[in-house]
Amino acid sequence: MMTSETTSTAGREIVISRLIDAPRDLVFKAWTHPDHVVQWWGPSGFSTTTREIDVRPGGVWRYVMHGPDGTDYPNRIDFREVVEPERLAYDHSGDSPEDALRFETTVTFEDRDGKTELTMRSLFETAALRDQVIREYGALEGGKQTLERLAGHLENTAIATEDELIIARTFKAPRELVFKCWTEPEHFKRWWGPHGFDAPSCTIDLRVGGAIHFNMHSAEHGMDIWAGGVFQVVDPPSRIVLTDYFADADGNKVSPASMGMSDAFPEEALVTVDFVEHEGNTTMVMRQTIPAIAPEREGATVGWGESFDKLDAYLARQENIVIAADEELIIVRTFDAPRELVFACWTDPEHFMQWWGPTGFEIPACNIDATPGGVAHFDMRSSQHGMDMWYGRLHQEVTPPSRIVFTEFMTDADGNQVTPAEMGMGADWPAEMLVTVDFLENDGKTTMVLRPQVASRVPGREQALGGWSQALDKLDAYLAAQV
Repeated sequence: MMTSETTSTAGREIVISRLIDAPRDLVFKAWTHPDHVVQWWGPSGFSTTTREIDVRPGGVWRYVMHGPDGTDYPNRIDFREVVEPERLAYDHSGDSPEDALRFETTVTFEDRDGKTELTMRSLFETAALRDQVIREYGALEGGKQTLERLAGHLENTAIATEDELIIARTFKAPRELVFKCWTEPEHFKRWWGPHGFDAPSCTIDLRVGGAIHFNMHSAEHGMDIWAGGVFQVVDPPSRIVLTDYFADADGNKVSPASMGMSDAFPEEALVTVDFVEHEGNTTMVMRQTIPAIAPEREGATVGWGESFDKLDAYLARQENIVIAADEELIIVRTFDAPRELVFACWTDPEHFMQWWGPTGFEIPACNIDATPGGVAHFDMRSSQHGMDMWYGRLHQEVTPPSRIVFTEFMTDADGNQVTPAEMGMGADWPAEMLVTVDFLENDGKTTMVLRPQVASRVPGREQALGGWSQALDKLDAYLAAQV
């Protein structure tokens, strides 16, 4: 899960802020749920034992942090405010009346387009006390490590509340593809169901009011379980909301009791799935309404987890994918090479010149300044057609070896930008194209997600896709010769 963070020690405060790639209600629950907070609380190498916890105004959390050297640190938190999912305010001290190192902490959770900006602000009585905590207890670095552990915990976690089950998973795949795995039968059938089950039959009418109907089949147990649902929200590629119920083979709803379920199992559950993208990865957050009193909930947690394991494995096998979205192309390729090398093939002229361009083109001249604000300039030549096409790139973001973002445009041999029309392109071809390339580590291989922003309405997009695909075929062959 990718995050960004800032810290401050102005005045009497320590302020640590981190952007976490998960929705804020999930982040809030991970902070306040007794079974989860102990799994990430504290700096790296620490563990936590709770003596008592009551997360409400006036409630207390007493716990012991166990350091990697065996030292125990008793702590006490007295909650003053608990506003789900927005805010916590509490007094923090050692678990003894004579402890002088007391401070007030406010934690805010702000939604940032499906992510969460978490800010932890600790206020001390004096700047000297603040400095003592930083000096003697490593509070600044410890706070940063604590939030890093929280972010890691949220990558793959399940939280059960009174009324619903929440499961978060992060996949090394673009969210458009993960979304399709939920909404297109040919993808859905490849991963749905716990271990030992497959989904031989599935129909999906992806629209509000449309139905989904599928069969979970276990050859081992000679069992067929039919289920269905109706879509309530369809917002590609960021969210789906649908009902979920047992059905017969014709799609008619049947009661849970007829399937051997308890009276507490809901006749119809509501399932919400959010898809949040960050630098080529997708964090998926699934919520299912199922009450805590239902004895089947633990089994449902296991079943969902096994299904998502299968989804993760299925996504890892998708090595060559093209998704034609309305405003961009999304090209996914997996190369059997380390990502540092694949990244260098985009940013080092000596590598770049060996593979760039469609079949029949070569790169006889190339300069690349792979820094933010730096320019690349290269010639794409076809000897067969006696053609030279010069291009430029302005780098917007360069994060080795994980991401580059640049605008691409046509130029003359001196690097001056020219219009697409001057080069024989259609009037709708963009004067500048924004291109994002993410490089994801994948068990020693590299999954590359390439996104050129060229809209479906632009004539020539299919030809451009062919050119990109041929260039990536050449890159694959070049990498194979290097490793």
